[in-house]
Amino acid sequence: MRQSSRVLAIGMLAFLAETAVAVPYPPDRPPGRQEERVQVVRNSRKPVRIPGGPARLLVVEELTIDRGADESSRFSELRSVQADSQGRIYALDGKDCVIRVFDSGGRFLRTIGQKGQGPGEFSTPGRIVLTHDDEIVALDSGNRRMSYFKSDGTLIKELSTAKWSFLRFRVTSRGDIYADHAAVSDQGGLVLQLSRFSPDLASSTALATEPRPGAPNRVMAFPPWFQHGMTHDGGLVWAVDSRYEITVLDPDGKTRLKIFKVPEPNPIRAEDRKAIIEEEYKGVPPDALDIPSHFPPIRTLVVADTDHIFVRTYVRDKQGGFIHDVFDPQGRFVAQFPLGKEEFAMMARDGKLYTLVREDAEGIPLVKRYGLAWE
Repeated sequence: MRQSSRVLAIGMLAFLAETAVAVPYPPDRPPGRQEERVQVVRNSRKPVRIPGGPARLLVVEELTIDRGADESSRFSELRSVQADSQGRIYALDGKDCVIRVFDSGGRFLRTIGQKGQGPGEFSTPGRIVLTHDDEIVALDSGNRRMSYFKSDGTLIKELSTAKWSFLRFRVTSRGDIYADHAAVSDQGGLVLQLSRFSPDLASSTALATEPRPGAPNRVMAFPPWFQHGMTHDGGLVWAVDSRYEITVLDPDGKTRLKIFKVPEPNPIRAEDRKAIIEEEYKGVPPDALDIPSHFPPIRTLVVADTDHIFVRTYVRDKQGGFIHDVFDPQGRFVAQFPLGKEEFAMMARDGKLYTLVREDAEGIPLVKRYGLAWE
């Protein structure tokens, strides 16, 4: 464990001609159904300073958890990181099939789960989230279930996901579950679907559907995926990463805000193609791989407890890291900040940003915590 006081000061530049514009927008609606008009915010490529608002966002590195003295606290393959209301940090190690728990100072406390197929055990865990009551919920595609734990590791319950192929998920304070999953369209084609499930997974409502393009014997380098996070009141923020359009739903599933941003031109150059093939699609014949001319505008999306939205893009800074766009709760593009190439924002709460680093320069997975302050 090590601590750092490195500070990233990100100014919010003001461009009068590029101020975010909010306009009423009539959503598509089925005949005979009345819906309220939806607020739309259209943003340009540059962040704006809101009159009377803060001038910059400070992102201060506070804590790094790396190779500790205790072997049980070392990471093999980080897949997800969360933090509870007490500042305890939960790090899912997919290779070791455990959740490692640390206190707010980064001191190792315990592990939750182990490799296996029994109750509370993991086969291929991919993601964890925390509930409103600080319960830990782990999604295990290998055992095809969701496992709920108390913070001390006690198993509460398990739900079978055998009927679906859940990818990412959220749990509301009412216990409802948002999840994106594979589905079959009415025409028999494969689609991705974003749905809200009842707490027992007995019923569901489709919120959005996205086709999965593709051709036999072809591999698409950047197929579209849903990215989503949950608002403080249990609504959902979602986007399809192939277009810079963010939809905000209220807790009842009705659209209350649409956010658009003009993406940065980001062509895939020859060196990018080489890296994509070597790092992501090694073993796929190059002539069977379809690589688009440009990177998608969105890579991941995180929603803070303040309802600020952090979007990781594929745009790089001069050091090779990736730029993150920040939107305020009204949907206005107000700031940017970079994170390293292998670093992913996972959660933002209580003025802290929690990230995972897949590998540092020495090949070691890390967990980091940053302080966030608007000035």
